[in-house]
Amino acid sequence: MVDQCYDGQHCEIVRAMFTVELVSTQIISDVEKQTDMGMSSILVAVQGAPSDREAVKLACGLLDSRNSKLHIVHVIEVAREFHIDAEIASAANKGEHILKQMEDLATLHKCRPEAKLVQARQAGLAVVREAVEKNVDTIVLGVPYRKRFGDFTLGETTSYVLENAPCCVILWRESTTPHYTE
Repeated sequence: MVDQCYDGQHCEIVRAMFTVELVSTQIISDVEKQTDMGMSSILVAVQGAPSDREAVKLACGLLDSRNSKLHIVHVIEVAREFHIDAEIASAANKGEHILKQMEDLATLHKCRPEAKLVQARQAGLAVVREAVEKNVDTIVLGVPYRKRFGDFTLGETTSYVLENAPCCVILWRESTTPHYTE
């Protein structure tokens, strides 16, 4: 495959595409192995992005039985100038609305969700802490397609969870182009 390339840049693109295919195959294989062992508890962190819906649907599909637990968490990041328990009504209302939508979606997909609104200084730390407290098998995150300084970025929360979670982490990255449905 690489021998057919004539310019260095094209060869690198082919190698990168081949590597992505291998990595994708390995991830799918790992998820299937985990599913075969039985995922009984998954935590989905939601933030109000379109990718949240896909993350919840994915988590519902991965749970192995009706007795499995789906934990949905929304984290309100509290700025340092406020007390950690400060009442932030607008953020709490928004978070409750997001959680209600995700609970309804999970119920539609035959899951029994347990939703929780959390206030913390850093969302990533709160997600990992919730995962440890709930002893989940997997964390599922919906990741918006974002660029920073022209390059794709996962963001601080996703990077923190990937680096510090004691369990499997599955990402659902939304499309690079918006899909509009009516």
